[in-house]
Amino acid sequence: MGRAVCRKCWTWHGSGATVCPRCGAPLAAGNAQLPGNPPPPPSTVTPPVQPAAATAARPAATVVSAHRPRRRRYLFIVTGALVLALVATLLVLQWSARAVSTDGTFSIQVPNGWAHFTGRSLPDGATSTIDLMVLLGPISDGVQAHLVVTSGLDQPACRRVVTATSATAATRTTVAGSTALMTDCRTSTVGVEVITVNHTNHAYTIALTGASGQFDRLRAGALYDLLASWRWN
Repeated sequence: MGRAVCRKCWTWHGSGATVCPRCGAPLAAGNAQLPGNPPPPPSTVTPPVQPAAATAARPAATVVSAHRPRRRRYLFIVTGALVLALVATLLVLQWSARAVSTDGTFSIQVPNGWAHFTGRSLPDGATSTIDLMVLLGPISDGVQAHLVVTSGLDQPACRRVVTATSATAATRTTVAGSTALMTDCRTSTVGVEVITVNHTNHAYTIALTGASGQFDRLRAGALYDLLASWRWN
């Protein structure tokens, strides 16, 4: 065998020696590595390790990508539900503002500033007994605007002022698809618009009363809106 080396004290010895005479440690073959010259690392190639941040980022991106369509569907569903709820609320509020006749044959949208009257004494002194609907409007020049709907061809409002009024010729019109005749009666203080409607072979009379100075505005505003909202049941 060739020269030997002591791995404990790193001293060299001649051939044939098996134990270090200095420290008594067994000797190794002469090709052992000296201190400061460690053996080369194994030649096996280890695959590179991905950085922790990059490794963690991929699953997170995959999760976000997978949940994004679900989140969008959820938002669409919630938005649709809110829109439907809003529409239903508006319809309920709109219907709740409608006045229905006492016989249930028609309903109308109460104009802004008007109220559905259910009492007996009308603003012009008459007593409401067989009226199908009465609406009370704003007061102008000491006269409270009001609208009365009765069954039949009775026209009490127009008859009360006809002796001191000028009445226009009746003009044809329609109320919710039913044929009607419209007559305008006037005095110096009061104006009355009378509309007779024929619906399913039954007559209805609609009479709007208001102060003469504001009557044209009432007829073009509240009365127009009321007739436009008229619905037969």
